[in-house]
Amino acid sequence: MKKTAFIFPGQGAQYIGMACDFAESFKESRLVFEEAGETLGTDMFRLIREGSEADLQQTEVTQPAVLTACIATLAAMRSRGFECCCAAGLSLGEYAALVAAGSIDFPKALQAVRERAKIMQNAVPEGEGTMISVIGVGFQQISDFINKNFDNKLVGIANYNSPEQIVLSGETKATEAAAEAITKHWHSKTVKLPVSAPFHSQLLLKASEKFMPVVEDLGIKMPGFDVYSNVTAGIYRSTEEIKTNLVRQFYSTVLWAPTAEKMVQSGITAFYELGPGHSLSAFVKRVANSLQMKVSTQNIECISALDSLSLPR
Repeated sequence: MKKTAFIFPGQGAQYIGMACDFAESFKESRLVFEEAGETLGTDMFRLIREGSEADLQQTEVTQPAVLTACIATLAAMRSRGFECCCAAGLSLGEYAALVAAGSIDFPKALQAVRERAKIMQNAVPEGEGTMISVIGVGFQQISDFINKNFDNKLVGIANYNSPEQIVLSGETKATEAAAEAITKHWHSKTVKLPVSAPFHSQLLLKASEKFMPVVEDLGIKMPGFDVYSNVTAGIYRSTEEIKTNLVRQFYSTVLWAPTAEKMVQSGITAFYELGPGHSLSAFVKRVANSLQMKVSTQNIECISALDSLSLPR
């Protein structure tokens, strides 16, 4: 039988209408939207289906909305009999993975990510932080280059997404200078990300302390199956480790490529990306190719994608 993983996207994958067709066709998914609305005091289905792009891009709205879309998609998958032996998520997506594994109750997770968003958004004044994607240069090369030429407190690596895609984050001037220097040195491509805060940078270290009480109130339990941590790329072994790493996630590098590498090397052969977008599937493919190993990936963000699946044997 194939070993299957569920993987969940993070902030940035959102779009108007995400997962709404599941809510319209699956009772289980509709109940997820209803529970989200009751928990947050807003009509989440209407917000996602009929809201504006500007509203959905507000961090405080985005994070609960993406989590809701991911769990609604998960509910549809499970209604068709699909399950996994492990899960992981990119940044915000790790909360969906923990909900899927029964480690955190969905309403608690919603409240936590909304508070997480508020704290992150208010951590750095608007315009003073940024994130820039670098394509075509390896993690260790960029890490060594920044350590040698820049102040790590002002700019660092936020995401290690794939063997050749890294995201820088930090103070705007320092991050832009680092990206420009990297481009000149390696003739690489850089893309400034449309984000409102320098996520996963040292600028959020102080803000992470405000999130500690929120984590303590989550009622975290041991996951029912393996969940991989963004911070260590390893499998969670205790509830205390989960608490610690959800706080550390504020300012630590998201180790997605090492996580995908460990999952592939553990024998996972099928990856289902549940929720909006397909970036994680692409990253997993690149990691598997770098290891010269074959895996199947599929992003499930609409009913037609779910209808195309057959239960693994």
